[in-house]
This record gives sequence, structure tokens and C-alpha cells, in this order.
Amino acid sequence: MKQPIEPQGRSQKRSPLAMKCTINRAALKPNTGGSVFVAVDLTPSAAVVAARNRSIALAIDASGSMDGEKIEQAKSAAMGLIKQLRPAMYDGLEAAFKQARQASHEAGTVTRVLLLTDGNPTVGRTDGKEFVTLAQAMREAGITITAIGIGNDYNEFLLQKIAEAGGGMWHHIETTGGGLPQIFQEQAAQMAGTVVANPELKVSIMPGAELADAYTVRPVLNRLPRPKFDGAAFTIPLRDLVAGEEQTLVFRLGVPAKPAGRGTLVRFSLVEVTQDVEVTFSDDPKQWNVETNPYPRTLLSSAEATVLIQRAVQTKEASALQKAETIMKSLASDAGATAATRANAALNEVMTTMKDAQATVMRSGLQLSDSAKKEFLQATTVIGKKKPKR
Repeated sequence: MKQPIEPQGRSQKRSPLAMKCTINRAALKPNTGGSVFVAVDLTPSAAVVAARNRSIALAIDASGSMDGEKIEQAKSAAMGLIKQLRPAMYDGLEAAFKQARQASHEAGTVTRVLLLTDGNPTVGRTDGKEFVTLAQAMREAGITITAIGIGNDYNEFLLQKIAEAGGGMWHHIETTGGGLPQIFQEQAAQMAGTVVANPELKVSIMPGAELADAYTVRPVLNRLPRPKFDGAAFTIPLRDLVAGEEQTLVFRLGVPAKPAGRGTLVRFSLVEVTQDVEVTFSDDPKQWNVETNPYPRTLLSSAEATVLIQRAVQTKEASALQKAETIMKSLASDAGATAATRANAALNEVMTTMKDAQATVMRSGLQLSDSAKKEFLQATTVIGKKKPKR
């Protein structure tokens, strides 16, 4: 963070994706400091999808809590691919890792592990931290995890964490209704359309600046943990870039006090694409409070409110709900936010999700049944994608 960002030319190599960066304020008061919001929209190109080998490993939890219809649906949906069911959830995931890692060494191979479980490990290792550590190791090896919870008894928090650490998504499936075949088909299609597997976004910021907050918004909405910093740039692991599936992130940045002039506040680098976001420290007072584009600020605020509502539902934390309601009231009276929402489809999706979340809580309070809570968390986490039929 101490190293200055060297200016780059605007010419770029042809890339498997397009990157659009939007800042909410382009001009700031000199020698004062402040904060800005930056949105990053990523659009993978279908034109560069090459034929790929696809490797899918299925890890099915065969512990006692998966007995009955859950395990029968899982075995049926696997279409005869399951040769052996292991008695412990962790052991099954670890075995899938070993199998998938062998395939992932082949060039051009996209590798995923599909974890089917009720999320309640009952034998062997049961500590959630151990599952997250294993999922992180799998992602670092280039393997994506899709976590699928069956029924209403599983631990959705555990599955969310496993999927998040493994670079994938989690799905909620009722015991009846059979949504598994659809999920399997979608997984195969995504793997065939993968443009970049296991991508990492590099974020370099101006010396003295601060990466204050960050969210992924599409296709999964969640607050990002503090990214790794190597002394020159932050590294943010992304989900696989899939043709037809846009990804959106949004950042809040603290800007240091600088004299009048122009400089690069942040640089985003992904594959062959590099984009610089510049700010002007202007002596003109008329420019100081002008928000040139409210989209990034509104996007982060709506994402923040939605995550707070999720937390309130999971933990029954009233203060989180109060914070979310404060943010939403501010957005409701914000003309700039309203205009940005009308003009931007991605933002409209997130705002709609936020409002739907609020409506659900208003109807039920924080006393949702286990089934309703899982449906709620799934609906407010996966953005802009069709949900499997239940």
C-alpha cells in the first residue's frame, strides 16, 4: 500500500471479459480527505469460451440425519455416479477433494465438488472451522464447491460458509419436490461456459487510502472478509467467470488528504484487463459536493442493508434490523438513489431483494420457521438467477 501506482495507458489486450468501473464522486476538496464508492461490473465474453474438460465430484453426506427420502433423492439425482457413501460429512468432502485434485491438474479442466448434505455432521469432524479450512484449500487448488442443503434440518450457516470459502453457491432444496436434477444440469452448463476458472481480482490503492468496506453483489450477495494484502495489492478471490453470468462488486474507499491535482485512486486488475479509477482534487468549490453517479453508493448501501437483515433473521439481533431500517429510510428519500435504481438493472435487482427482505420481516418479525428462514436466506443471497424449482 506504500508503493505508488504507476500510470497506465488506456490500450488493453483483448480479454475474455469486460470490466466497467464506476465512481460516485470524481472531484474532491484538496487537503481534506473523504470517502468514495466504486462499483466494478464484470461481463465474461461468450466468444472466448473454449472446449473444456469437466470434472465433477459428488460428496454426499450419509450420516444418520440424511436417512430416508433425503438420501434417496440424492442417490437418484446422482444418476448412478455414486459408488460408495461415506459415513462422515467431512470425510466425504475430503475424499472428493482428493479425487477432484487429480483431475484438476489437467490443463483446461474445470473442476467442481457438489456437496449434498443436511448440514449436520454427526460423526467424525464436526467443527465448522475445519470445514471452512478444507473448503479454502480446495479453492486454492482450483476446485469450486457447490453446497446443497436438503430438507429443513440442515445448518444453512455452515453450508453458506463452505460455499463462500469454496468459491461457489449454496442451494436449499426441500425434501420433496426434487430440485437436484435441475441443479446438476445447471452446474454442468456453468462448467461448459466457464471463461476463467478460479480468478482473482487485484486491487491496488493510492498510498494513504483505505479499503474500508467491500461487497459482492451478483451473482451472490455477501460482505467480503478482509482481503489478503501482499504489500502492493489486495487479492480478492472471485467465483468462476461464466459466460452469461455477470459479476458485480462494490467498494467503499477512504481517500487521503491530497493537494490539488489528479491521481489514480484505485487500480483493478483481472486476467488481461486493468482499469484505473482516477479522482481530481479540485480547487473549485462547486465540484466538491457533486455526486456524478449515485449508482455505487446506492449499491453498497442496499447491499449493506440486505446483509444486516440477513443477520437479524439468523441471530434475531434487533440492532442489526434497526441499522438496516435506518439505511432503507435514507435510500427511500434519496432522489439520486431512486434515479440510479431506475437506470441500472443490477441495482434494481438488489433494491428489490432488499425491499422483499424487509417485507418478509415486517410480516413475520424475526420469528421465521426453519423452513422459511432457509428460503429467505437463499432468496436474499442469490441475486439475478433463477431459483431451482422446489
